[in-house]
Amino acid sequence: MKKRVCGSIGIVLVTAVIGSALIVVVAQPPPIPEAYSGTAILDSTPAQVGTPVTVEVYGTGEEVGNTIVSDASGSYSLLINFDVADTVEDEGADEGDPLTWKISGIECDVPSPGTDTAESGKINSDFLLVARDTTPPVVTNPGATPPSIPADGVTASRLNVTVTDESGVDVVVVIDLSAIGGSATEIMYYLGDNVYSTETTAAEGTTPGTYFLRVNATDINGNYNDTVGIALEVTTAWDPWVYDTRPPYGVIDKGEAIDAVQDYFDDIITKEQALDVIQLYFG
Repeated sequence: MKKRVCGSIGIVLVTAVIGSALIVVVAQPPPIPEAYSGTAILDSTPAQVGTPVTVEVYGTGEEVGNTIVSDASGSYSLLINFDVADTVEDEGADEGDPLTWKISGIECDVPSPGTDTAESGKINSDFLLVARDTTPPVVTNPGATPPSIPADGVTASRLNVTVTDESGVDVVVVIDLSAIGGSATEIMYYLGDNVYSTETTAAEGTTPGTYFLRVNATDINGNYNDTVGIALEVTTAWDPWVYDTRPPYGVIDKGEAIDAVQDYFDDIITKEQALDVIQLYFG
């Protein structure tokens, strides 16, 4: 990390030549990089091949070395570059700078930030890096298709959410369906593209209304997000006998069937519901 414009003067030779001084300046050789190699552990398992590993000067965000994990055991190797004294540019760390290590952008707690220091020319073998994800999954795009179902225990709605997480693996997503007669920990299955899904019905007798069905997404490290829910409207279960409004009761007569057809044309009931009433008339 550059702290000055002019670097240290390396070797100064002063020679008196006829009453005047001749100053010869010889630049210092550049610092030797510090070498690291070892294993990177992310979320209790070796980091995947290609996972970025970076090191910064503690508290500054200045990156002074970077690499990627090279094999399935989490192996990495990295050189820390140092600042060259006799240049204006900032080429890297200064001797003794405290360092912060990161795996996939997540700060390592082994070594703790600021506890490792830059030391030119040092070789560090079997240097263990451990980072743990402490960020909960992100849950977005909650939706129900269709958004409204009757409380008949038969008609189903598909419930979807999108879930992303820093760990990228082993996210468990459940939804609480207990308010509409389902499980309090119904599993939502992964469909691809970060989408998790399940189907549900509303049990007979469920009170009509709009329900906020809470989702809980938990990652491999126990970080969870239960702040998002899916809105589902539950309506009164369809009963074609509601058209049995005139005596003799217990049968659907021609007039009642016509009433149902008219309600269909007035967009009060669906075509299928109108057919249910007509079927009772003919049946």
